[in-house]
Amino acid sequence: MNTIKARVGTEHQFVGCVQELRINGHRFDFRPTGSVGEAEFGINVGECSDGVCDQVQCKNNGKCVARSADRHICLCPYRYHGNSCEKNSPVHIPHFSGHSYLELAGLQRSVLSYTEIELVFKPTYHDGTILYNGYSRDRRGVFISIALEAGHLIFRFDLGTGPAEFR
Repeated sequence: MNTIKARVGTEHQFVGCVQELRINGHRFDFRPTGSVGEAEFGINVGECSDGVCDQVQCKNNGKCVARSADRHICLCPYRYHGNSCEKNSPVHIPHFSGHSYLELAGLQRSVLSYTEIELVFKPTYHDGTILYNGYSRDRRGVFISIALEAGHLIFRFDLGTGPAEFR
């Protein structure tokens, strides 16, 4: 594992579930080779389960997502927040003039473990930054951003290994 760590430049190993892996159209079977699968070797690999969500009731149509065998998070629908989606939030739809912005508390370090962004917007112009979350105001270091450029949605991020973008 130290060889892999040196090559990919990360200190942390993956924690979570992998439902499917396809490379060049080939779907890999994670079952051991002795039981018709393709897994030749593994250490400390268990069955991924949503069992923790069997005992959790997210309120207001929230969705429970297992983060580990004993931890969960409730994904709350619009207008609700809180550990169990129990708190109602008033709805405000801000309008931006191109010279305005809102500064919110931000994602802090929660972006490192799980991030799901749902954004509904109605642009007046084809260009502009819609969302930016970073650790510094000079836009250096770890960040995520969503912008419109020539009417196309651009997702940019740097989670510590260098900037990347999806168009």
